[in-house]
Amino acid sequence: MESKREEIAKKLDKFAFNIKNIDRIIAFMVALFIIFAVVVYSKKNAEVMQQEAAYNRMLAELQAHQLNVIYANVTPNNGEIDGTKQKEAPMFTDGVEATAFAFEQLYNSTSYETYGYGNTHAEALGQNVEVIMSFKSVKFEDGSYFDENVRIETQTNFGQTEAIQLFWKDGKKYKRGGSRPRQENGTCVADFNGGFYQVNTSLTSKARIEVRRETIQFCKDFSFARDKSGRITYYKTTVLLDKVKAVETYGKNIQEEGGTTFPIFSQLQVSCIIDRNGNLLSYTTNEIMTVTKKVVIDISPVMNTETTNFIKSINQTPTVPYPTF
Repeated sequence: MESKREEIAKKLDKFAFNIKNIDRIIAFMVALFIIFAVVVYSKKNAEVMQQEAAYNRMLAELQAHQLNVIYANVTPNNGEIDGTKQKEAPMFTDGVEATAFAFEQLYNSTSYETYGYGNTHAEALGQNVEVIMSFKSVKFEDGSYFDENVRIETQTNFGQTEAIQLFWKDGKKYKRGGSRPRQENGTCVADFNGGFYQVNTSLTSKARIEVRRETIQFCKDFSFARDKSGRITYYKTTVLLDKVKAVETYGKNIQEEGGTTFPIFSQLQVSCIIDRNGNLLSYTTNEIMTVTKKVVIDISPVMNTETTNFIKSINQTPTVPYPTF
């Protein structure tokens, strides 16, 4: 009987020893998992912080440039406003009129060159997707148009990193792709080599968001600033656009460049800075749209995109080389 008890006691001790070992193994594995999670999070967090730092640096540079452009178009003055003189009457009295006039000047120019930056945020398959972008847009003296867009997906891999150039001439659309999309000094760049090739399109002219009197729904904000002498320095406007009329060509181009459906817009807002003579200095678009894209399977993310565009020159020969074929 005594030997039986000893044998049972030994088995219980062995069982307890095994359980302790299992507990130690589990604790060790949990510790490894925590360390791994911390390392991955730290790496991801560092990457996100780098992206944010680059983007904030870029915005600061753009804002500084914007102020320089504004002040360069204003005659310097000394002293305070002369109370005996009447302040200059504004050229515009509402944001719809100012915005429509400024964009009409841009559209009707013989040539222009613009550049800009932006980002897109969306949720796809339960993951937050961010794409940062840099772009150029040019109108040449012969009436042809050139667009360049470099997009870099920052944290996920849904195939949204790309670099393309489009050329519109005589009702035809031409294209070429770029290689090695990357960030340099807070700007998205890529290498473009070779000639353009014609692609099928239902469009007969450049795709863009149309900002005209008939596409502006109403004005959200309108203001202007004066210098110390009472002269108008610049105007600021924010307008909402018609979510159908303003995007007829823009939405079609999005569909042709990768969407499987025409995008549906739930917000389309444009904010502008206009100089004292009614010339567009810069504008920011904020759009919210849903578009179906094929990424392994069809997904329909809600995409929030904000871009800021700067007018580099107007009615001057663009610095961007004319495309070759």
